[in-house]
Amino acid sequence: MRIGSRDGKGEIESWSGVAAWFYNLFNRNPGSNSSIVSFSGVGPGDRVLDIGCGPGAALEAAHGAGAEVTGVDPTDGMVSRASSRVPEATVVKGSAEFLDFDEGAFTQVWSLSAYHHWAYPETGVEQCLKVLEPGGKVLLVEHKLKDGKDGHGLSMGGARDAAHLLETKGFVDASVDIMPVKRKEYVVVSGVKPTS
Repeated sequence: MRIGSRDGKGEIESWSGVAAWFYNLFNRNPGSNSSIVSFSGVGPGDRVLDIGCGPGAALEAAHGAGAEVTGVDPTDGMVSRASSRVPEATVVKGSAEFLDFDEGAFTQVWSLSAYHHWAYPETGVEQCLKVLEPGGKVLLVEHKLKDGKDGHGLSMGGARDAAHLLETKGFVDASVDIMPVKRKEYVVVSGVKPTS
């Protein structure tokens, strides 16, 4: 299902209630969500925004590490499930392309297995930069695909393209890393908002 974007220029992907229920049933605790907590070094004093938070596994893990957590998802069912799972979190309906938060509100912005769903990556990256505080980090985490393959994730070439996009939109220290999770590998594209 697609819903109109806030700017009226396109459509943002949203799931039906049934699809959200099935996703929650089979993907309640993906390993990537707990692994990103240690990978990112998030802890007390951090304010984390999870874009495409789904049923809230990463919010739960970050909150468990002591962070203040906020989630955004375009699907009502996911917003409801994440809110129930992590009552301490602020969870709202929305998308990467329109983050209705104050400038500098977060120390880290995550998108776990959701970046490949963004309708307008350029706009999403601009929004991430806006809501991060100076020195804050964005982390785009995706299942690693073989180069030349399409699917739910990013190839190394796609990850390098995403890192380049971060740089062109104003992030510094953009990098691509590999995060092993059990027998799988995830690519982590990260960047830092400049301090001046």
